[in-house]
Amino acid sequence: MNVSFGSCKSIFGYPHTTYHLSNSASLGLLTYQKINCYYFEMENSRFPNRLKRYRRIYFFSQQEVACLLGLKDTSPLSKWEKGISFPNLIYLFRLCRIYKTLPSELYVELWQNISNEMAAKEIDLLAQQESVTSNQTFYI
Repeated sequence: MNVSFGSCKSIFGYPHTTYHLSNSASLGLLTYQKINCYYFEMENSRFPNRLKRYRRIYFFSQQEVACLLGLKDTSPLSKWEKGISFPNLIYLFRLCRIYKTLPSELYVELWQNISNEMAAKEIDLLAQQESVTSNQTFYI
């Protein structure tokens, strides 16, 4: 059984470490293999999101959302929807409130990539902790 905790997908286009878990059925051991990947998945530094989809679900125009957010014009909202840039944390929370959803629903791929990266780091940390405890000698 092989389970991948990373898809070698780096949304930022820099080296990314991925871990693949494998379960050795004959030995009953759970091991992981560290793999380094490097590639560019998205064109023009675009970050996929569902901002436009949610705006349309609620029948808002860009001008209406920009007004609700307190923006002077629709330019930032347009850039966010196209994935050219990210909203800051305050605007992200405001968008979530307007669209009645969570940040992880607006930026699904980013959320999945972060989750995969964190799972890989957790596995690495656990492996380091296990190697430290297995190398310790206890005297009684």
